Amino acid sequence: VKDGTECNFFSTAALNEFDDFYDDFCDDFYDQHSYKIYDNVGSVLVQSVGNQSLSSSFSVISSCLLAKLSNITNQTVLEDKSTAQGKAIRWLNTDKSQFSQCQSNFLNQRYVLASLDFTLNEEITTWSSWLSSDNECRWNSDVIGCNQDSFISLIDLGNQNLNMVPSEIYRLTNLESLDLGYNSLTGPIPSELGQ
Repeated sequence: VKDGTECNFFSTAALNEFDDFYDDFCDDFYDQHSYKIYDNVGSVLVQSVGNQSLSSSFSVISSCLLAKLSNITNQTVLEDKSTAQGKAIRWLNTDKSQFSQCQSNFLNQRYVLASLDFTLNEEITTWSSWLSSDNECRWNSDVIGCNQDSFISLIDLGNQNLNMVPSEIYRLTNLESLDLGYNSLTGPIPSELGQ
């Protein structure tokens, strides 16, 4: 492989095979060559310029998750692991509970609440993450309320000193009550809220 060559890795079948490939690749080329390794949808998994790694970790996001959640959030935002939404899809990808599976009726609300949780972690220094393998209705009863079908119907984020709330919150189609009072919100309120 010549220095600067972009290599494509198109297997999503076995992450262990990729780990072996990556370890061998790094051992042989990491200190000497520039490279990019792509997943099967063209996203850069690992990239290095000479001996400076621009990404030292990777995860292959389920194509099913990516397809379903890109109907809610722009795919570029989902692929960015520094965004709350990018962190949320990565958490869903590693959570093996039935509620995080593509066929789950709760996937969209689980994603929205995970995005909210990651946003709150960035905004509130005392925030304690609620993410778990339990159904979302069990995550934090002080903040979340559910209807009899286990869909989120209430979110109380009043008096939390928030500056923003993820726009995806409008995708909670059973939400009847959203308390954002006594915060420092800036920016527009998504027009989809209240529809």
